[in-house]
Amino acid sequence: MNIYTKKNYSSFDDGDDSYLTSDPPKSSSKPSSNPPPKIPMGTSTYLPQSSPKLNLPEKPTKTQVVQKKVDDVVIAMTKNIEIQLENMEKTEDIEKKSEGLMQGADRFRDRAREIKYKIWWKNIKMKLIIGFVIVSILVILIVVSICGDGGCNKKK
Repeated sequence: MNIYTKKNYSSFDDGDDSYLTSDPPKSSSKPSSNPPPKIPMGTSTYLPQSSPKLNLPEKPTKTQVVQKKVDDVVIAMTKNIEIQLENMEKTEDIEKKSEGLMQGADRFRDRAREIKYKIWWKNIKMKLIIGFVIVSILVILIVVSICGDGGCNKKK
């Protein structure tokens, strides 16, 4: 079977069946008088020489550059203001907490003074009671030693 035989593709039939022959295409034995054009080095063979320029982005004008910088500064300032507002809220929360701590510290100090005074007064009472007991025991010992044999009741 020949690879160049025509198959039944009637929808693609345009009437040109020259490619279906088994003979290779005939070429003229005479060399062409017009040689193919030479392409200089460094040029593209895919784009014609008269192709329009590519749409490259234009250089921004000075006004556009300044406007871009201004926009960047505005964005940075907006972020800074937002951060500052957040910091102010945090500072207010810290102030409220510190006020609460200060009130707690005042109550603690007052309560500590009261307890210190109560403990001091208990210590004074205890010392007075111990002192009274010691004096009482000394008086009893002195009286017993002087009047040991019942001599305190004797009349001389």
